[in-house]
Amino acid sequence: SIFACGQQTTAPESGSHDLARTGAAFLRVCDRPDASSESNHIRALCMAYVSGVSDGAQFIAIGRLHAPLFCLTDDADNWHLLAAALAYLKTHPEKTDGQTRALVLDALIATFPCHLNK
Repeated sequence: SIFACGQQTTAPESGSHDLARTGAAFLRVCDRPDASSESNHIRALCMAYVSGVSDGAQFIAIGRLHAPLFCLTDDADNWHLLAAALAYLKTHPEKTDGQTRALVLDALIATFPCHLNK
């Protein structure tokens, strides 16, 4: 599975191996206000995780549904994807016991909806 690859990532001493388990773990690991080198490393890991979920979900959706699940804006880089995931988890604390990849996907769908032009 594409999503299983993202769950194999670990970083010693940081607890970052937990980020793929639940939304609460992702929030705990990835929502770091400081700018230390360890925090920057973990933030990059979190951005890579969200980007991987984004790319994998879109690949599967376009292959199966022939349509994207969400539509990223031109300025949506990995930082914006991470920010969307963190904001979603903070505003939906009742969902944070769910799997991280599903919650990241929910965040991207909510933050970057596709608008059909008619």
